[in-house]
Amino acid sequence: MTLCAMLGQGMTEMEVAMFEAIVLTVPPESVKAECLFATSTANRTGGWRVAMYEFTKEAVQERDESECVLERREEAAAEARRFLAGRFAGWGIADDFDGRLIVSELVTNALVHGDGPIVLRVFQDECDGLPVIEVRDDGDGRPVIRAENHAAIGGRGLLMVAGLAHSWGTRSLPGGGKVAWAKCGI
Repeated sequence: MTLCAMLGQGMTEMEVAMFEAIVLTVPPESVKAECLFATSTANRTGGWRVAMYEFTKEAVQERDESECVLERREEAAAEARRFLAGRFAGWGIADDFDGRLIVSELVTNALVHGDGPIVLRVFQDECDGLPVIEVRDDGDGRPVIRAENHAAIGGRGLLMVAGLAHSWGTRSLPGGGKVAWAKCGI
């Protein structure tokens, strides 16, 4: 699809300019595939704004060392703990115990209750420097803390996250899915 056709499909001139700028950052052999991805997303979702979000999200993720895509399998939580430990070590944070517990719970929730790939991001907050853990999946449900039930064998993970984290929460994503996040209070 040409850029003129994109304008005809509802993209503003600013959105087309952003799209062109992003395409220039993609290796030449990937440009056609990336354009096809954006076009198919626009056709599937009915809007270029969602396509632009998805396209830019994918383009940035490929170069983002703070992110790890986990397969939906039993080893996902262990892989997440290793990834987090490496990020914390890179920042000189020796005590990663709370972070490993938090990431285990968030990834396990995404594995059990979510859908699609599990995307983990571990980065430092620009304002206070505290580590932030984000776990994204394509599921629609949002995690909530359950009422305490001493007879239950599960359902305490988010209560533990709330107790260990400096702050935590969830947010819905425009194209579907959600992000559960926690800021570690080191």
